[in-house]
Amino acid sequence: MSLKDLAARLGMEEYPEEFERIYEDLDGKADFFNKEEFDKYEEEYSILREYYTDVIEGAEALLTNKDLSIWTSLITRFLKGKTREEGGLAKFPKTDLECARMMTIFPLLAMIPETVRLYAEHNFSKEEISYQLRVFHISIGLTKVATGKPGFSVGYYNWSRNYTYCEIFDCKSFNFQFKKMTLDAKLIRNKESGEFSVIMTGGTFHRTGVVLGGFGCEDEEGSFVAEFSENDEEYVAHEAVGGYVCPEPTVFKKSEWECVIDKDDEVISLHIPRNVDFSDEAIDESLDMGIKIAKERFPEHKPKIIFCSSWLLDPQLAELLSESSKIVKFGNRFMRFPGGKRVEKTGFGFVFLGYVDGKYEDLPEDTTLRRRFKQFSIDGGAMAFVPGFMVDRLIEN
Repeated sequence: MSLKDLAARLGMEEYPEEFERIYEDLDGKADFFNKEEFDKYEEEYSILREYYTDVIEGAEALLTNKDLSIWTSLITRFLKGKTREEGGLAKFPKTDLECARMMTIFPLLAMIPETVRLYAEHNFSKEEISYQLRVFHISIGLTKVATGKPGFSVGYYNWSRNYTYCEIFDCKSFNFQFKKMTLDAKLIRNKESGEFSVIMTGGTFHRTGVVLGGFGCEDEEGSFVAEFSENDEEYVAHEAVGGYVCPEPTVFKKSEWECVIDKDDEVISLHIPRNVDFSDEAIDESLDMGIKIAKERFPEHKPKIIFCSSWLLDPQLAELLSESSKIVKFGNRFMRFPGGKRVEKTGFGFVFLGYVDGKYEDLPEDTTLRRRFKQFSIDGGAMAFVPGFMVDRLIEN
């Protein structure tokens, strides 16, 4: 059987050229999990904990399907020595087979020695490395809550790769990821007053100021393009206020305003786990410590600001929960602007984990957020991932 035949059976139209050589080396034998090597790291870092047996059984189940086990072996060998970008070329086949529930975790577990080395090189202690590696335990646990069984989906595979390459770290309440700012916006600051503004450098927007084409925002009447121009004297741009883009452009004179964050600048992207303590004290402590770690342990990175893109920053939450809500207060810390379309059920995996496939009417109402989010959805509402800059967390490098 050729690699081309295997790929065709699995519905994989494209794959890295290097798979051909690896396929020949495998010679029909699956090689995606070295239990003896992994056991040493499990004992030292408590990576899987109570899900250890589930993963071992998952390996045994995957071996019953030769095609999937060989393909998983191809990815496992391919990833070793590759950068994150190069590794992204290797894709998993889509399958609902029970034997594949743990398939995507094995290439990452094979990279644990390299992951440990990378965090150790960035001065993370053994205990701190164990804390980062809990991403596997958390992901399997969330899959169990959502589906009733332990597993590891492609989505969790992609998320966990951030840790595999030491491009993210967990600190208290948040996950801190090094990223480039890729959206069509600039953060500018008034030289005299210190006031900040977000101006758009592109995008097409609904008349309400959100991204055109999202759920409930498909009507093009009154829509507008955020045209942007710049010369030596001024910016002419549409300003974003509170997460919405103004329909008319504004002139910002460069003698009065300076650009603080531009496209392609490095930022620390904040990710928000479940059950976060949103008190001001907890947030400030987490941010201060996270920035300190970023500056002291990752000198190769030069982030300029704390950034976040989350549905928890959607200004519509203020209408659902009230301005006194801790979640709303957290969102108000950011200079927000539209970044993505409103999509039905955005945020459901966070609010209604385990219920996302049910009817709206059947959703639980055991918390204020769930009760109001449920009614918001029944009434035809939808959230968007809204980005923003935390202007009181500019980072001096």
